[in-house]
Amino acid sequence: MRETLTTNEQIVYDFLQDEKSRKIFEKRRAFADSKTVSFIDVFDTNRRVRDISELRLIMNDRSFVCYGAGDGCRTFLNLMNQFGYINNCCAVFDSNKTLHGKLCLGGEKIVSHYSQSVVDNADKIVITPFYYSVSDEIKENLINLGVKEDKIIVLSEYYAVNNMKIYFDTQIIGQFGKDEIFVDVGCLDFSTSSLFLKYCPNTLKIYVVEPIYEQIEIIKRNIKQSGFTNVKIINGALWSHNTKLNFDVHEIKSASKVIEASDALNEIDAYALDDIIDIDDKITFIKMDIEGSELEALKGSERIIKKYKPKLAISIYHKPFDYVDIPLYIKSIVPEYRMFFRHYTSFDTETVLYCVL
Repeated sequence: MRETLTTNEQIVYDFLQDEKSRKIFEKRRAFADSKTVSFIDVFDTNRRVRDISELRLIMNDRSFVCYGAGDGCRTFLNLMNQFGYINNCCAVFDSNKTLHGKLCLGGEKIVSHYSQSVVDNADKIVITPFYYSVSDEIKENLINLGVKEDKIIVLSEYYAVNNMKIYFDTQIIGQFGKDEIFVDVGCLDFSTSSLFLKYCPNTLKIYVVEPIYEQIEIIKRNIKQSGFTNVKIINGALWSHNTKLNFDVHEIKSASKVIEASDALNEIDAYALDDIIDIDDKITFIKMDIEGSELEALKGSERIIKKYKPKLAISIYHKPFDYVDIPLYIKSIVPEYRMFFRHYTSFDTETVLYCVL
């Protein structure tokens, strides 16, 4: 790693409010220089994270079933492919019926929610979601179905995401008020907003911003399920100004992003947040996780941030120097913000910048 901080790096380093933030800063700086940096020692969790080499030994020549067909499943199957174990996959289960019959890596079909006979014939059943809250629930259900605990592998013990704290670290942002207006930028499926409602049941209003058209019906369905009705949906991206952008809809929907290519298949509307917020709404909290467009989106939110000084939870890991560029910009428009870094995975993603008064 470079020994000397640049001028801008030093400025941001000096902004940070605690030692944990500075340690994460150093990790992000090292990662910008070399992609071989471990984040385990700054992962904000009270659980043990196992070394991936243990997983390679456990899975050696053992047949397995994956439970869960999302991002974690793709990560696990890619890993098994690297190890040469992909042909040991017997099946992929998922409770989402819309996925049944679709193919995962290695040509394995996503089948029914559960098949006792397939599980009985496999050496291991691998719970693939990254999130602790999801994997814990699946593990409990499997044990209740009679699966022996020593047969279960939990991927979140190796690749983990602490999804119960990400964006909502109450040790930093404190308690929520009764008139909170939350802006969920990069909504995907309303899950982050649903978590916000658990932290703040007296929420006044929520704005959700999501560029993928196909996700809007999912969002509407989950809004209905939440029972919270005062939600404004913006089907588009956020940017520094109102425009149209080229957009890549990734197979992993959460990895979809704005791209520069002029031959992109998808062109989407993009807006400045300053132009789409109702004039009387005093925004109290903005969360952004939008695959590298955070800085441009913040530029289009400058009026709101200057005027209301909302709590901010901004992803700063998508581009190598987000850990410098984003704090510098925010500090330039609201100098009184206190800034904290937190990291919520055992790998290199999900570093969040919090800005609070």
